[in-house]
Amino acid sequence: MPAFEGLQGVEQCSDWEAGIPMDFSTIRNKDEHYWETYKGTPKAFVAYSTAKALWGSNLGNRTAIRFRTKTATKEQISETLLNKLTPSDVGMQITNMKQESLWSANNSVDFGQLFLALSFFLIVAAFILTALLFSMLLMQRQSEMGVLRSLGIKQRSIKQLYFTEGLLIAAIGSVIGTFIGVLLTQSVLYFLNSIWFDIVRTSAISIYVAPNTLLISALINFAISAAVIWFTIRKRMKLQIQALQRKVTHKNNANAKLFSLVTAFSGTIFIIAVFVFSNADKLFQNSGIFFGLGFLALATLLAKAYYAVICVLENRTTTVNPFTLAMRNLAFSRKRNLATVSILSIGVFIVVATGINRADFHSNAHLRSSGTGGFTYFTETNLPLNTDLSSVDGLQKTGLSNIADSVGFVQFMSVSGDDASCLNLNRIIRPRIIGFEPEAFVSRKAFSFVKQIENQEDSPWNLLNVPLSENCIPAIADQTAIQWGLGKQVGDTLRYINEQGEPLNIVLVGGLASSIFQGSLIISEANLKANYPTVSGSSVMLVETNMNNKQVLKTELQMALRNYGIEVSDTAERLAMFNSVTNTYLDIFLALGGIALILGTFGVAIVLIRSISDQKNNFAMMQAFGIQKAKIQQIIYIEHAFVLATGVVIGLAAALLAGLPSLASVNTEVPIGLVATILSIFMLNGLFWITAGAKVSLKKKFINDLRNE
Repeated sequence: MPAFEGLQGVEQCSDWEAGIPMDFSTIRNKDEHYWETYKGTPKAFVAYSTAKALWGSNLGNRTAIRFRTKTATKEQISETLLNKLTPSDVGMQITNMKQESLWSANNSVDFGQLFLALSFFLIVAAFILTALLFSMLLMQRQSEMGVLRSLGIKQRSIKQLYFTEGLLIAAIGSVIGTFIGVLLTQSVLYFLNSIWFDIVRTSAISIYVAPNTLLISALINFAISAAVIWFTIRKRMKLQIQALQRKVTHKNNANAKLFSLVTAFSGTIFIIAVFVFSNADKLFQNSGIFFGLGFLALATLLAKAYYAVICVLENRTTTVNPFTLAMRNLAFSRKRNLATVSILSIGVFIVVATGINRADFHSNAHLRSSGTGGFTYFTETNLPLNTDLSSVDGLQKTGLSNIADSVGFVQFMSVSGDDASCLNLNRIIRPRIIGFEPEAFVSRKAFSFVKQIENQEDSPWNLLNVPLSENCIPAIADQTAIQWGLGKQVGDTLRYINEQGEPLNIVLVGGLASSIFQGSLIISEANLKANYPTVSGSSVMLVETNMNNKQVLKTELQMALRNYGIEVSDTAERLAMFNSVTNTYLDIFLALGGIALILGTFGVAIVLIRSISDQKNNFAMMQAFGIQKAKIQQIIYIEHAFVLATGVVIGLAAALLAGLPSLASVNTEVPIGLVATILSIFMLNGLFWITAGAKVSLKKKFINDLRNE
């Protein structure tokens, strides 16, 4: 190729504005003479295989096709080529955007099902409180039941009487609750459009009330309430007439003792078995398994508490002091107290389990095993960078040689696609693909995995180099994106079309713990080049540094690569942005748990008032024997403080088991202070109402009730 006039003798031209970078020093005088004499006439003809080896590239090996015009006309050649060539031969793909968009929207996050799942424990606590309140109502009127049965009225008629009364209450409550539910939904949407904005990233969500939904919800609530009411009446009607008239609240029940023992024992064995299995099968980081174990532990501990009340607290003792009397009173109304403990423990379980999983990703962002991989910056460029920044030459070409000793780079080639991160509520079909040399992460031991298709002793990143069947390549993605953004799981396959127009099956071989790669598929650079040969250079890059002043590095990167349209993001902030969605969901769950705690406190207050009313004759007898009100108040305080403490301990223990993966993780910092503050406020609130309720209730002279016996 000739030298341009005026450029002879110039050693090198690397100015992009002057054209393609060339080394003109290699152009000899005889080359110039040949060009002036023969122009573009080839100097030599070489074999095709030799030319392919010397000058072939990932963009293709052929630039021209020769035809003999004696055997075919120009028209025949054109017709043959047009019949053989397809759009996929030149990398063109035809996509039905409307169909794919509708599919993605129809499979987006269902907020109705989501909030129903988040409210599950709250719903359970509400129905337990319903059963508790109706049971108290029947206890207050059980002498009336005894009179009706003594008059010869059939039990069936009495059941129908109270059941009809209960159904009327349930119907009114269901109607009122339906309208309150609409107001609650409007409040939730208001918060989604404002303080919970991170979930939806929009402020345009509005409520749509479907009459069928309201009707179905009211009927379901009515049906469950009716079942709870019927079960409560049925249990109460099993008492004998004498027991009803004497207001006996419980009887020794061997079946209940056996059931609680079996439940506690089997639950403990199952929890241990699943815990051992999760460690053996490397499922320890699966939060779903441990949340289920936490819920099972909740039921198991409640069964153990009930068994302890029957077998220990109810046993007679010769010691008489405020504590033993309080424990006897606790056993006397054990079912009622168990219901209160259940409500309290559910509320504590929700709040603590939520607080534990609401992680702070900034504190451990410097660790290799964290979601940042120990990298400082995540950068993206509009134009691909065809320079290896891991080499001294690459740093010199980009003007970054002054930071060579304190900075490391990992570069990724990129194929555009849809965002599959939590920031996109729609279901994604083809997320962005990025490719790199896996050894860069293997040597650094970067990032942590939740799942992988097969165990790798050295590093799961080596799975990207494992050859699969034809047209299949391995990929790794963020587990959150796999589960929610793609609706897949490790081992599933995503279908693409490569640049040759051939089907490409990308197999998910590993799921990363919450990471900065959320929204992208990671494959090896070799597989990316083989299927997308026109992609050149890196447009995604991770930067690590030991510089004390990170802002200086950011400024250097922005200045040196400004012509590439670089965007520099702090990895910790990027990770926090992705997890802001999860944390916002947890905030909602935390709010619902707070409501459950309020219900639990309300239950404690109700039980306190009813217990004092039911035991007023006992308190009157104590007064008759000269026991002062201060001692009686102490008995009441110990009894209900024990109920409060038991509920908190059971809920806390179950929540700690549910949050064990987060507690054991080195990637995140658990907000222990937040959880401790919430529990402390709740305990102080409960103790305040117990103290206040005991003082107010004991202002009444119970001795008058004893005279009326």
